[in-house]
Amino acid sequence: MGSVKDLVGSAVRVWNEHNREGWTANFTETTELRAPGGVSGSGLGIAGQFYDIWQDGFPDCQVDPEAISEDGADGVLEAVFKGTHTGPLNTPTGTIAATGKAVAIPFVVTAKVGGGKFTSFRLYFDQAELMTQLGVV
Repeated sequence: MGSVKDLVGSAVRVWNEHNREGWTANFTETTELRAPGGVSGSGLGIAGQFYDIWQDGFPDCQVDPEAISEDGADGVLEAVFKGTHTGPLNTPTGTIAATGKAVAIPFVVTAKVGGGKFTSFRLYFDQAELMTQLGVV
């Protein structure tokens, strides 16, 4: 595996271990992070906020990778996010109270890597599918 695949694989591992410190260690003060629902910013703060949104809302969550690809400093992760919504999902646009529903949401992350850390991290998933599986639409 190359360095991008190594970093993406490590990020998945620490995510599944529910290791916030390990997760945020993959980012820098200038990493750009973008995700649906208004999650957008740069630095360790946004990486921690992103982690907290999902780990607080789905304390049992796991990411099941389907493919990790790399091309130079660029990487792509195709995976499925699985978890049970037993905590508040505190998004920048509001909180969704726990529904107790299990979800399995396919997603893609595109990433750029420099110096062994993410310099760009962009998450893409179907928000309508998430809301449907949560039973809130």
